[in-house]
Amino acid sequence: MSNLRIELAADHLDLVPTVAGWHWDHGGGEDPEGSRETWTQGLLTRTNRDRVPATFFAFEGSQLVGSATLVDHDMPDRADLKHFRPWLAGVYVTPAARGRGVGSELVSHAESRARSFGIARLYLYTREAVVFYERLGWQTLARDDFVGPITIMAKGLA
Repeated sequence: MSNLRIELAADHLDLVPTVAGWHWDHGGGEDPEGSRETWTQGLLTRTNRDRVPATFFAFEGSQLVGSATLVDHDMPDRADLKHFRPWLAGVYVTPAARGRGVGSELVSHAESRARSFGIARLYLYTREAVVFYERLGWQTLARDDFVGPITIMAKGLA
């Protein structure tokens, strides 16, 4: 994928509403107090350049095709998981760009940036992409319920 590049969302704030819209359309119904606007505002708070929270956008040529975010905690309501931090969240690839390695590149980039921030271990949860993350070296920690069944995974970055 020679024309794939991954850049900081901080350099493309005008695209945050588009990405927040993808996320809202993909899972917003699970947030009874949320809206497309609140998700956009939330994503705007995750645009640091040199620390968590940070968001990365994937482009093929000039086309925005995906995103990934590093957050302090992706399940803040779960006090029993408060020691799991930080988290990889919001990994999304547009349907037209799937199957071409964009997701793998986004995850690899986020891991590399986390490592550069001094982070030794990342966590995530997924409903449907366990096999995808296993192929990238992530390990299952637990199966749980968080607005439906999920798998909590971790990866050491050392």
